[in-house]
Amino acid sequence: MKSIITALVWFIVPFVCVSHAASSDHEQTRALERLAVHSVWLKLLAYESSEDNAESTVISPEFFLSENGKTDPLEELHATLTALAEPAGENPNEHAQCLFRGRYIWLGRQIDLSHLDIVECPNFDGWVGEGIDSISFILATGYLGNPASFYGHTLIKLNSGSGGHSNLLDQTINYGAIIPDGENPLVYIVRGISGLYEAGFTNKQYYYHNHNYGETQLRDQWEYELDLSRSDVELVVAHAWELLGKKYDYYFFTYNCAYRMAELFEIIEGISFIPNRTMMIPQTFFQSVAKAQYRGRPLVKRIRYYPSRQQRLYQRYELLDKNQRDIIHDWVKTPEEFAAHQEYQQLEVPQKQAVVDTLLDYYQYHHSEEDDGQVASIPNSSEYVSVLRERFRLPLGQSDLSSQRPDAPHQGRNPALFQTAAISTSGGDYGLGISYRPAYYDALDARAGHVKNGKLAMGSMAFTLINSSLKLDFLDAIAIDSTNGAITGLPGDSGFSWRLRGGVLRQTVACDQCLIPRISGSMGLAHSLSESVVTVGYVDAAVQDNRNDSGYLYGAGTLQLIARYQKLDGLWSSQLRHHIDSSWGEEWVHKAELRYELSINSEVRLKIDSNRGKRYSLSYGVYW
Repeated sequence: MKSIITALVWFIVPFVCVSHAASSDHEQTRALERLAVHSVWLKLLAYESSEDNAESTVISPEFFLSENGKTDPLEELHATLTALAEPAGENPNEHAQCLFRGRYIWLGRQIDLSHLDIVECPNFDGWVGEGIDSISFILATGYLGNPASFYGHTLIKLNSGSGGHSNLLDQTINYGAIIPDGENPLVYIVRGISGLYEAGFTNKQYYYHNHNYGETQLRDQWEYELDLSRSDVELVVAHAWELLGKKYDYYFFTYNCAYRMAELFEIIEGISFIPNRTMMIPQTFFQSVAKAQYRGRPLVKRIRYYPSRQQRLYQRYELLDKNQRDIIHDWVKTPEEFAAHQEYQQLEVPQKQAVVDTLLDYYQYHHSEEDDGQVASIPNSSEYVSVLRERFRLPLGQSDLSSQRPDAPHQGRNPALFQTAAISTSGGDYGLGISYRPAYYDALDARAGHVKNGKLAMGSMAFTLINSSLKLDFLDAIAIDSTNGAITGLPGDSGFSWRLRGGVLRQTVACDQCLIPRISGSMGLAHSLSESVVTVGYVDAAVQDNRNDSGYLYGAGTLQLIARYQKLDGLWSSQLRHHIDSSWGEEWVHKAELRYELSINSEVRLKIDSNRGKRYSLSYGVYW
């Protein structure tokens, strides 16, 4: 009997072992299949899925370890696991554990990789230095001198707080289009909107961006430091590393810097910064960040404000009284030893400190303006040295600028505007108006994160319904006003301003059947009468269709005034046009507009247009 049982055991055991091995292999296969469709794995590979398939938005072939990795997440997973297990070669930096650091860390948290030999990664270790304590988003506010920065720019800063050095040495992650040198701005806009540029992630130390934005382009910066766990910081940093140098297709309004930065952080489960909008604007991204929750608490730990060189000057100047301002203007006009300046010597020490600090900011700002913003050196003029010597003589301490801090970008309104209006004309007609501005602001609603007294709009349109007839008033491809208020009035604070508009518009208020294409540009000077009132004088020129014998060209002069009082903003302008080679001759065009802010995202406006007829409108607008 015993021999029979033994024989049966020897007969059955091989089948049981084979069955168990097959079951184990099947379970392992199923586990990898589940891992390959995990949301984080798909985001690590930048997959965008549809009903039929998924495809990575990364276009660099070196980002994939398998031949079909761009479209097959399971095959890429197998290839990644195989590469992670390979022995290190002569250059460990080329090993998969070093090149694909984000994948390696995340997979190690999902499955047991303890059997793998750990590969040292000198390049990655040198990049992170002594360690990354936290991560911040940086918003550089809009810059109208470069189409790539009209809406602002988003960076990631890796904060190594334990390193004992200035945050200017922290690493940053930047994403942007790869643009040929000397690219025409209009060509950039067309190609950027159409997706005809490639883009990618790069890294530089923060001092480079701080100088470029704050000192050269005179743009304010806002830092939103995130309250992430160390494990999530480690994962995001590693994923950013593996994306450096990889290329994507670039789209100005959608797949831009803000979108890719948001996408990078979505590898953290439960976090999503991407607003559900047709346009991805940095300000809406920061609104999403400010609202985000992380493990039951606000994601944003703190917000820091870094004013530009110009803004620092303006902030200090606005804190001075009239006597201090007069002393500054007098000293700049006729520099002399401070000990011999009677009015200055009569000031108290804190007042002297404020005057000298403002002069230091002024000469630093004036120095960058003289050198067209291309110089990083310290001013070396005798006047600057004299002011610096006086500052060293005074006690430590400086004026508190915290009261001058503007609203943070996330506190601003939504970017798109929809208006409905009641309209009447001097000809006795009544009707309704509808207008839509996809983005972004005008002189009356420029608020947090916008260029003060400026305008930036693309794709704006307006219609009028009068006598059961719907007519297009205008369709602007682009409309930009860049207004420098020249707040100090000091030499070098010139107030140079400019405008550009291109689109189709109604020729005059009185004509409802005469749309014409027109491109107009203006240059001028602005002057601030007070902190809330600025005037601008422009010289204008326009190219247009010769409809109604109005001429193909006209030149003009414009005087404009912008005023603000709490929630009430007003704009008035008068323009005298001279039509060239036309029967129209000279033509006056007047405009007056009042805006009252009902809430952060709603308003009413009263507007009067005069151009060979008058039109009055009262509108209600909602920002969304």
